[in-house]
Amino acid sequence: GVTDNEFMQARGVFNDAEIVELTATTCFFNFFSRFCTGAGLPLESWASESPNGTSKAEQKDRPRARVTLASDEEMDMAVTLSKRTPDLKQSLGFRVANSQRAMLRVPDIGGAWFGYWQNVRTDAKMTRENLLHISFAVSTLNECRYCVLHQVAGLTRVGVSASKLQNMRDSDAMLSPKEKSLVDFARKLTSSPQTISATDYANLKAGTMDDKEAMDALLQTCAFNFMNR
Repeated sequence: GVTDNEFMQARGVFNDAEIVELTATTCFFNFFSRFCTGAGLPLESWASESPNGTSKAEQKDRPRARVTLASDEEMDMAVTLSKRTPDLKQSLGFRVANSQRAMLRVPDIGGAWFGYWQNVRTDAKMTRENLLHISFAVSTLNECRYCVLHQVAGLTRVGVSASKLQNMRDSDAMLSPKEKSLVDFARKLTSSPQTISATDYANLKAGTMDDKEAMDALLQTCAFNFMNR
């Protein structure tokens, strides 16, 4: 209902750019005030802090928002996960995984798990490709399609051929002796952990370079039995 006369009153005071800003701000707060009212957003505690906060009398808020609000801890964790650190870029190859987004609902768990992964991967002696062979085998055995597809993407990024990836779903024929020893141990630990013996671990060590690589294989197997579930 703005008339030409009302517009000309503003035009006498503001230039074109200022009028666009004034109009856009008015439109935005018509949007935003309806958003806040519709979602039933309560006033934040910091909004009443001195020296510039609102008075207690002005704080007529609903006790709870109608929508779930991200907590400070969730926000902090989201910032951590969204940082494109070299380790995160190497391990994921994309931004934030849906598994991490789900864990953000309990930031302490999400933060602990992300911290664990960062520390283990930074300290790992085993190559990324061999670790992915383990997690692919475990995820396939546990029938976790989500994790299987992630491992396929990871193996593709490190240069594993499409023909080998297709073959690995049904056969170990294209695996190297080292890869086969890793996969055999990972499958047995996954399917029947109570049967793992000192001989099994000795065979694993014999197929790797040393104790450190054997430990990397053990931790990768355990981690993906966690992740799949």
